[in-house]
Amino acid sequence: MELFALGHGNGYTESDVRNGARALTGWVIGAGGATSVLPKRHDATAKTLFGRSANFDAAGFCDAVLAQPKSAGYVAGRLWQQLAGDDPPSPPALDRLVAAYGPGRDLRALTRAILTDPEFTGAQASMVNTPIEWLIGVIRSLRVPVDDPKRLKMIDATLRTLGQRPFYPPSVGGWPSGQVWLSTASAGARLRAATELAHAGDLSGIENTPPTDRIDAVGYLIGVGAWSDRTARALQPLVGQPPRLVAAAVNTPEYLTS
Repeated sequence: MELFALGHGNGYTESDVRNGARALTGWVIGAGGATSVLPKRHDATAKTLFGRSANFDAAGFCDAVLAQPKSAGYVAGRLWQQLAGDDPPSPPALDRLVAAYGPGRDLRALTRAILTDPEFTGAQASMVNTPIEWLIGVIRSLRVPVDDPKRLKMIDATLRTLGQRPFYPPSVGGWPSGQVWLSTASAGARLRAATELAHAGDLSGIENTPPTDRIDAVGYLIGVGAWSDRTARALQPLVGQPPRLVAAAVNTPEYLTS
């Protein structure tokens, strides 16, 4: 409730938490990852949630939580911060998102509302890409083969150094976001990884482009629509060395944010 549906202290008590846990009893995860419920392990007695008593099961518990008045705003704001930026939406934008989410709790409509909201489309890139997002983006853009055990080991070592190994979050709340991923140490690790990946990737599109156009070609390759004058000046000395040019480009502010 605190992390995903209502937020800290938003209208629930310790008793609600305990009764919610009772509603979830009996659910198990099998060896293949599939979930199922064992009726004999489920607490089928009455439970009181948010002042209402009933024989809540898992679905009933979820419905009760998401029906709370503050849930829609919390869910909409949390998804906004995952997709749009580290700062919460303005009150008018949040009202638009909650309206799109609606009483039916339509996540598809909510996502569409976020991606088409004027505050989203009119803002400059402000989200710092996580290490996993950054590394996967580089690998896919450069078409780097990942079936080499040594390369897989390098990828794992890079994510360890950057502090974000898949499936190993620091807590149930997941990983942090924002500026925490930017540091001198992380910049060095990213540059080393990017250099190795650039040498292993397909840079033919850049190598076959005249040096005068290579900065734009790199942008096209990695999905950067435009470079700032400052970044373009920093990349200019590297146009004669495509691997170094690419390694530097994927460590620019334009690529590190979205």
